[in-house]
Amino acid sequence: MKTIIKSGYLSMLIAASFPASAANIVDEIMNNHYWQTAEPAAKNAPATAAAPVAQPERLSPQVTCPTGAPGLTHLTLGGAINIALCNSPRLRAAWLQTKFSETEELRRIGAWLPEINATATQRRGDQKSVYGYESYELRQRYKPKVTDLAVNVDWLLFDFGKRENEYFRAEESLAAARALNSVEFQQVTLDVAQKYYALVYLQTLVEMAYEQERIASEVMQDATARHRAGIVPLTDKIQAENSLGQATMSRIQYESDIARAKGDLLTVMGVAANLTMSLADKRLSMPDGALAASVTDYIHQALLNNPAVKAAEHQKNADEYGKNAAGLSMLPSLSFVGSYGRTDSRDAIVTAPTRNDELWMGLQVKIPLFNRLQQYSQQIDAQNNIQLRENALRDKQLEVTSAIWSNFHSMSASTENALKSEQVLKNTQLAHKLARGRYRSGMGSMLEVLSTQQSWMNAVSQNVNTLTQWHQSRLTLLILTGGFNRLQDINDKTSTAAYK
Repeated sequence: MKTIIKSGYLSMLIAASFPASAANIVDEIMNNHYWQTAEPAAKNAPATAAAPVAQPERLSPQVTCPTGAPGLTHLTLGGAINIALCNSPRLRAAWLQTKFSETEELRRIGAWLPEINATATQRRGDQKSVYGYESYELRQRYKPKVTDLAVNVDWLLFDFGKRENEYFRAEESLAAARALNSVEFQQVTLDVAQKYYALVYLQTLVEMAYEQERIASEVMQDATARHRAGIVPLTDKIQAENSLGQATMSRIQYESDIARAKGDLLTVMGVAANLTMSLADKRLSMPDGALAASVTDYIHQALLNNPAVKAAEHQKNADEYGKNAAGLSMLPSLSFVGSYGRTDSRDAIVTAPTRNDELWMGLQVKIPLFNRLQQYSQQIDAQNNIQLRENALRDKQLEVTSAIWSNFHSMSASTENALKSEQVLKNTQLAHKLARGRYRSGMGSMLEVLSTQQSWMNAVSQNVNTLTQWHQSRLTLLILTGGFNRLQDINDKTSTAAYK
């Protein structure tokens, strides 16, 4: 009966030592995954002062990954990014890397829980004793059997905030890992966007190459007919044939470039390069209100929300908590200790077994007396790490500011050039049409027709290149400022009147 009471008392002691929020903390950490499709439900149990509940930042967008093969027909940029988020090995590796930080945070939470160890030992012996007398000897042999059972509890109660600082350090490290995960997401997004825009750019050039090949064929037919009629010399026919050959070679080269660009896009999306794919966007357009904010506003938002900057901030904060923990390790700590043990002994001589029960508990104070040199060096290292983190944070802020400045002015120039290139495109198309009319009427030359045709092709390439640069700069600005939303900020409507 006493044994049952003692065991029940020890069980109550162990149960009372478990913080009320510990289970919630574990659930929060284990459920807070980048690949999660929905936010976890809020916990009803409030957090206690015994252990702080982690409130992780969510810098990466939640992704709903479809089952089966990804849809690659009429693919938009948003759809391409979504497929990349679900299939990219780079993002998968970055997400798995955050799991190490989550495990470290979980280990730090264990500092609020008691350390409980149970031991069981069973030993057998063979003891021989010989007693010598004057007339005889007495020999005795014992074969004792001893069983030891013990449960020990060691629960840290107070350490002047060392475990809190270690936990907050792990929490900041986890936040930094998630921010770096978002940086990887940004890089994959930019890679997909660049490959996508390059493919749209090449599709436009191929479409224009077919048009140029058709026009060159018509010009050659006109030159051949006029040469047979004796109106123009043979050189006009030869120049027209050369123009047609060059247009055909350009079209073949663009088609080859498109095949490579499709493979590059599919690869960065994390799928096989030989899959069939078609884009929803045939041409790029530039919506109104492109530069609604100033460059100062963009820089301000980037310094507040950019995940690379936030990762550097979290790393600096983690080192500051590490320095605090190193300083607090010089102070005493108070722990509750307890033990319950039972020993059963049996041997061949004593018929009744013997049993000893022991239960004790108390408070233990640990005072570090001589380890100052190592602790002092840890504080110096922590301070040096903080200075390095501050320098890295400043460097990252300057890097982001420079990127914002460059992309803002690139976008500004592309905005103005896009309007100019549209007008140049219309003028060169009209000039070529007039040159062909003049040639057919006998007032123009073949050189004028070919020159205006080449100018028209150059204007198309310049216009599409300007729009591509505008979209890339715009997307880079959105990502750098932390305001990226692929469903609202990427899927621009395609102009149907371009190049008509």
